[in-house]
Amino acid sequence: MPIYYMDKDTTMAQNQIKSHAVAMMTAVNFSEMKISSNPAETLVAFSIGSGIGVTAFDPLSGVGGVLNIMLPDSTQANGIDPDKVPLMFADTGVPFFVKALFEQGSRPDRMKVVIAGGAHIIDQTGIFNIGEENYEALKNGLANYDLKIYHEDIGGTSSRTLSLEIGSGSSCIKIFGQGGGEGMIDLKDIVDQIDQLEPVPPIAAQIMALAEDPNSSMSEIADLIRNDPALTANLLRTCNSVYFGLARQVESVRDAISLVGLDHIVRLVLRNSLAANFKKEPEGYGLGEGELWRHAVTSAHVTGMLADRFGASQNKHLIYTAALLKDIGKLILGRFVAFSYEQINILVHSHSHSFNDAEQKIIGMNHEELGAMVGKKWHFSDKLIYIIRHHHLADESARQDLETSLVYLADIICMMMGVCTGADGLSYRFYSDVLNRMNLSEKDLQGIIAEAAKNQQQVDILLKPLFN
Repeated sequence: MPIYYMDKDTTMAQNQIKSHAVAMMTAVNFSEMKISSNPAETLVAFSIGSGIGVTAFDPLSGVGGVLNIMLPDSTQANGIDPDKVPLMFADTGVPFFVKALFEQGSRPDRMKVVIAGGAHIIDQTGIFNIGEENYEALKNGLANYDLKIYHEDIGGTSSRTLSLEIGSGSSCIKIFGQGGGEGMIDLKDIVDQIDQLEPVPPIAAQIMALAEDPNSSMSEIADLIRNDPALTANLLRTCNSVYFGLARQVESVRDAISLVGLDHIVRLVLRNSLAANFKKEPEGYGLGEGELWRHAVTSAHVTGMLADRFGASQNKHLIYTAALLKDIGKLILGRFVAFSYEQINILVHSHSHSFNDAEQKIIGMNHEELGAMVGKKWHFSDKLIYIIRHHHLADESARQDLETSLVYLADIICMMMGVCTGADGLSYRFYSDVLNRMNLSEKDLQGIIAEAAKNQQQVDILLKPLFN
């Protein structure tokens, strides 16, 4: 992940910079801000998608901060109270951020401001151009306080990480990418790697099959869970976690079903059963340990929201499972992407290829195709394999399929939110006909993004037990 921009032009003396070893790094998640005067602290906004990160630093007071906004206008997000999440929006977040800086002694004429983000999906036609709207709203908000932008890196399809080192006042923007070699890749070598994955446990496969079968009963699923001690133990641990905040202890599967609901239970079982492979750090995609799984679970939650909205609740477990597993091909293809990254990157950024098209052209297959091969080997249903194979909707016929379209849309929303985007960033194609068919307006879309962002903290709480 090479440095794209490093600001070293500060008025702080070089000996002051050297005297403070960076002892702590503080993450600034989307819809958050952090203010600091601790010279040993670095504030970092990771994986910024269509949102925008802002660093502001006053060298005289030694106070700086990072703001990470997601959406431009608090009045356009249906059902979200901006008073509860003011930092989600540019129009409410900038005043909140600037006021906090001023209260700690910073002044607008001394502050150096750097911004990064505002990425977009390939081929967007306007409705998904939230990155540009974020940029305009942010510029207007900063101008209201006479704050000038010292440096900006806006637009494109790459996700970015923005950091501010308080001890030096230096801002740094990084984009995802890494060098790669050249040479022939044997497709058989790739396919053979499927056997290196841990197969889906038989109990999970049975539950997946029952969850997809409209003729199955909830009692059949409950009986399966009860008869598996390990699965029951994991289920009870999760149900008793702070995520659910239940008033009393859950002591049995029957308790769990009655207190949490069977739909929740099925999803918990699927997550607990499928997480093992995703604990690994996939090479080539610029993702850390567990980040691919965080993206998968967030995408699955968004898919659940969309399924309820668009009348696909009958197939909600199928759609949820597909969202969890759609990127499983990346676990295998990653090291081949790393090997060929330079060539892939040229096609994406110089020839307007989508990332999956570039994978296909350079490597000979993409992560969708490889994921479908995993599904066949593990005896997934034909429908589940179809969704995994076509979740980026390159095949026009897949855009006619509601379930596949919902998984696609949830994936796109997570990219825009910046949920663990990696080297591929937002380099996937946007198909406006999908939104038109769903009758989704820009206001609707921003409302869905805002609701997903509001729920993200709960998703992260849910994930903690799986990676401890």
